[in-house]
Amino acid sequence: MIMQDQHSYLNNKFINRYLPEVKKLSTRLYQETKLNFLSYIKLHDNGHCTDLCTQEDWVIHVMQNYNHCVFIEPRINIGSNYWNKLNTPEINTMVGCAERDFNISSVIEFVYRDDIQHCYHMYSFCTTTKHKEDAANFYARHKVKLL
Repeated sequence: MIMQDQHSYLNNKFINRYLPEVKKLSTRLYQETKLNFLSYIKLHDNGHCTDLCTQEDWVIHVMQNYNHCVFIEPRINIGSNYWNKLNTPEINTMVGCAERDFNISSVIEFVYRDDIQHCYHMYSFCTTTKHKEDAANFYARHKVKLL
C-alpha cells in the first residue's frame, strides 16, 4: 500500500530541497528535445512512496483524485513500460486526464528492482500531446535499445 499523500508530498524535505534543482537541470533538456516531463518514483516494499516530479500540479491532482496504489502497481514491471500499452481501466483514465488536462502524453517509464534497499526505482519521461506521435515513433524505433 502506498502511504504518500498530498500533505506529505508538499512537506517532504527531500522534494522541497531537490525539486527546484531538477527543474533547473531539466530546462535545457526541455529546450533541446520534445520532452516536457520527468519523474522519479521510489517505491519501498513497506509501501512508502517518494514521487519527485517536475510537474507538481500533476502529482497533487493524482494524489487528490485517484487511488495511488491502483495507479502505480500496474506500472511496476521491471524494464520499460509505455503507458498506452498497460491498458487497465485506471491507467486509461489517467492517460486521458494527463493528455486532456495536463498536456502530458507518451509516457515511458524505466523500472528496476533494488534488492539492497528493498524498493523499486521508476524513471518516467514524456512529451506534450503535440509531440505524441513523434514520441511513439521514437519508442517504436528504439524499443530494443530501451529495454
